[in-house]
Formats: sequence, C-alpha cells, structure tokens
Amino acid sequence: WLLAGTSTAHGTAEQPKFPIPPTQTDAQIALLARQQVAAKEASEAATPHVLAFFASDGFRAAVRGCCPEAVAMSAGELLQRFRAEVRSAELAHAFPSEQDGAMTRGSHFKVQLGEEYGFFLNGWQVGLASANASAAVATPLLPPALGATLLPWTPGKVNPEDIAETSVFGCKEFADANKPTWQEASDRMVYVAHNMRRVDFGSDPIFGDSVAIFSNNYVKDMVLIAAADTGLWEMFCNKSLPKPPFKLPFKMDCSAWSPPVIATWDHFDHVILSNLGVWRLVNESNKTQPSIYDEARALFERSPFAIGSYSSTPNMSLMSIIKYWETNILGNVRFPDGVRFLIGSFAKLFGTSRGRRLQAFAKKFGWPLVWAAEVLHPNITKHENISSSFSGRILTQQCRVCPASTRPSQRQHPRTSRPCGDPSRAAGTMPSLANGTYGGPSLQPSSCRLSRSQPRVAAATSMLASGLTSAAECAFVSSSGSSSSS
Repeated sequence: WLLAGTSTAHGTAEQPKFPIPPTQTDAQIALLARQQVAAKEASEAATPHVLAFFASDGFRAAVRGCCPEAVAMSAGELLQRFRAEVRSAELAHAFPSEQDGAMTRGSHFKVQLGEEYGFFLNGWQVGLASANASAAVATPLLPPALGATLLPWTPGKVNPEDIAETSVFGCKEFADANKPTWQEASDRMVYVAHNMRRVDFGSDPIFGDSVAIFSNNYVKDMVLIAAADTGLWEMFCNKSLPKPPFKLPFKMDCSAWSPPVIATWDHFDHVILSNLGVWRLVNESNKTQPSIYDEARALFERSPFAIGSYSSTPNMSLMSIIKYWETNILGNVRFPDGVRFLIGSFAKLFGTSRGRRLQAFAKKFGWPLVWAAEVLHPNITKHENISSSFSGRILTQQCRVCPASTRPSQRQHPRTSRPCGDPSRAAGTMPSLANGTYGGPSLQPSSCRLSRSQPRVAAATSMLASGLTSAAECAFVSSSGSSSSS
C-alpha cells in the first residue's frame, strides 16, 4: 500500500490519515477472476436465448418505428453491435456536492476527500476517512456512531448494501459488520449506473447533484455487472430481509434475474434479457404490466440505434432512469486517468458556491465539466412522475467549436469549462436556460447543447457529445481520444 501526501502533478496534497490502496487489491483481483468464470458460463448459455429474442417478430415489431437500422440487421449482427454499444456507454456515479444532499442514506463520495486522496473513494472508505479518528493505524476501525449511519434499516443487523456486496457480488464479509477496517473497505466497490439510455445527468439524481463519468478503458477489467440496482433488488427480492420502512411506487419482477448471476465486461449476455424482464414494472393504478418487448423498445428508442438526433430523443419518466445495469467498479480508481469528465445539475448547482466548488475540482484534475439541464427542479421528490427527454446537456463557453466532419485526431479537447457571465445566484432561486435568471446573461446563445451520444461503434466515431445550438455545432472527445475505448 502506498502513502499519500507526496508531490504530484497537481501539487502536494495534505497527508491523508489512511494509506492509499492499490488500484486493485489482491482480494478484488481474486474475486474478479472467480466471477469471470461464472459469468462466461452464464453468458454463453444465454446467448442462444438473446439471439432468439432479437430475431423474434415481437421484438422487431416493437423497435421497427424507432430503430430501422436494428431491424435490418440479423440477430447475430445486432447482438455484436449491442455488445459494442454496452462497452461504449457511459459509466456514471452520482454523488452530492454536500454530504446531506443525497436522498439516499449512507456515506457518499466527497470532493474534498477526492482531492486529498487522489482516487475515487467508495462509501465505506468515505465513512472511515470522514470520521473524527486520530492518526491512521494499520487497521483503523469505523467509529460505532458512524457505523450506524451506514446501516439504514437496523444498525448492527441489516445493511442491504453490505448484503448485496457479499451475497450477490461475492465480496468477503467484514470481520465486524459495524467496524470494517480500511483494508476491508478498500476491497469493496464503487457503485455505477450504466447509462445506456443516454440520460443527460448520467445517473439517477436521487444519489446527488454531481456525477463522475469513468473512463471505460481504465475500469473495464475491474467491473462486476448486475442486471438491476442491487439495493432495490435486496429490498424487493431478498425475502430474508425485513421490509423497508417506506413504500416504493413499483415492484420488480424478481424471477427475471434468478438466481442473480453477476456479469463482467467480457461476458454479459445473461443480463441483457434479465434487465428487460426485471423492470417490467406493474402499473399500480391499473395493475397492468408491460411486455418484455415494450421494455426493449423503451431501451432501444433511447439508444444510438434510434433514428433522429439526440435532441429529439423520446421522453422518458424520471422513474425509468433507475432501469440501468449496475456496473460496479471493484477497484480504487486513480485521478485523473480513471475519470473522463464531471456533470453538474444545472438546477441545483449552476451559479452557486457548490457549483464553483465542482468546477474547481474539475479544473484541478483537468476534466471537462458539463451541466445537465433537464431535471429542472432542485427537489425531484416533488416530481416523481415527470416525463422529459433528459437530453439537456450543456458545455459552456470553453467548448471548442468544430464541424462534425472533423477527423477525431484533429478535434480539440476542452480541459475546463466555466459558466458565462457572473455565475452567482441567490440560494433557492431557480436558474433558467432561456432567460438567464441565474444572475448572468442567457446560457442558450453562448453555450453548446451537447448530445450524450453513445458513440456509434460501427462508424468508429470518437465524439463524446455533439449537437446543434444557435451558436454552432460543438463536439469534444474523451481524454483517450476514442470513446469506444474510454
């Protein structure tokens, strides 16, 4: 294990109280090797079923209107293309700009800790690093008071996150569930939403108002993939757990992913249909349930298979954002190479001190910062059933203008971004894209509206995002220069 606090390209950081873990610990490497074997077997067994589904009349009828390109492909060609799109889709982790800014309990990534440690801390590491402990020791313990905050239902007895990590993903149990050590915490994972529906915010805003988009190329050999959000899976499908002390407005189809076999970057065919099946959510008002073909259309019409521009992406409900694959990173992702760019909530952060703090974090590590504008209310709990295109991604003035025909190697990569005009606005006031009520001139004419275009692998494009505004066409590429490998 390495000690932090040494001089880096970004300056000399304050000495963290815990040592910096390896990018992957021995326990993480061993777990991934075991899961690769099981995933390969499950994926190969599922491939004929996926091919039959893609060849079925029901699937082709469902996607014919949105995705004629997919319909024109053979089932084999479509599966190859689908796999490529999965591997180029964004991997997003949402976190709050303030620790109490998430609508889910537990310890969330903190910008301050990221700057101090130089890697992306998981929730267990954040809990330890945030605690008021004395100097670091070889196996520091999580203070009992903080341990309780990580156990959202019954302290010391039930923690769905810990249960999912051990029973579904296969992580080793903590010697003391209330007091994991730093080394044990470093063997765990960072939760990630696989953004195949091209949501502008990247992840679900219930987890926070900021998002880190990881480098696919950096983390691809570290990920374990679940067919659904495993926290929800434990709540709905683990009958040994007590019911959560709150009512959820839907039910999952647990039989669609049973047993819950984990996938990997190389082997994931077995979660393709499981993901579609598990999210056939029963409409509680009329008790109807969509078909798996309906779910396939809902996914494909939001994907790069769909015709039309990103700005014409069909609307989806806020609830549909949770239908991601949970593609978690079993590793300790280093800065800056492990992250491609950051996203901030326009409604909650733009023009605020917290927004400027996120900008400073992006600037420190040389990441672009974009704003997601479609969740246009700071409190999404008041808008559970809103429907939107969720395609309002904007990169402000530092965006380099270039034509779409420019060769990828010639495109400029903006390393920083800043809001136009004076970014200050009063706390609690709503900013507006159209009229500049955030305190400065209007964003719309002087900024670039970006397409979260999951790049078309078949065309080998390397744009991260592109779109049209009244200003010009704008594009920027990932730090690796190839979106399909970043």
